[in-house]
Amino acid sequence: MAKKQIVNNPCKYILIDGDDTLWEENILFRKVVSSTAELLSSIIQLPTKEILSILIKELESDNSPLIASNACGVDVFIDTLLSIANKISTNSPTIKVKNELEKQRLFLKTYPIQLKKGVKDTLPRLADKYECIFYSQGSYEAQSTKLRNSGLEKFFRDVFITPHKNKYNLLNYLTTKEIIPNKAMVVGNSPRSDINPACELGIKAIYLENHVTWR
Repeated sequence: MAKKQIVNNPCKYILIDGDDTLWEENILFRKVVSSTAELLSSIIQLPTKEILSILIKELESDNSPLIASNACGVDVFIDTLLSIANKISTNSPTIKVKNELEKQRLFLKTYPIQLKKGVKDTLPRLADKYECIFYSQGSYEAQSTKLRNSGLEKFFRDVFITPHKNKYNLLNYLTTKEIIPNKAMVVGNSPRSDINPACELGIKAIYLENHVTWR
């Protein structure tokens, strides 16, 4: 009689990131950066491509609030972009630039959720086998609203939204919920905020590469 194969799979909990893992976000942010570059080009007479390069470099610099805060919320993003636009235009931003970015702020906060390919079919299957936990960072109100509007809320047993994703906050959550690290797994698109903190705690992690991700 053939021996039965024993599969050791202790994972019981899966913490799943939201932005750019379950639904699109950064691709929309990049579109705003591109449109801002075009607008600034018409004002300060520099090539759009050159301005776009400057905007992205500044947004991803170590001094950028976007990177320093380790959170890419809409308000942080728009405020940072406006600050960079001010600097590029010699600290003399036009009303046109300000108004346009405020319109973009409203758009990013109200755009219909666009699920990433495969999520609609895969998440229900995961929820049948594991206890899925929505794991995101930023404003609780903003992130919980996106989850609710996505139609995916019913597949999650719990919601963990933290101002900053790091190993300390992750460990604190697991401890509070009495979840043993080797029984958990993190799924996300960001090495910096999703994968590295999990690995540092000895938690399994699955990296879902996104073609548009802030460094």
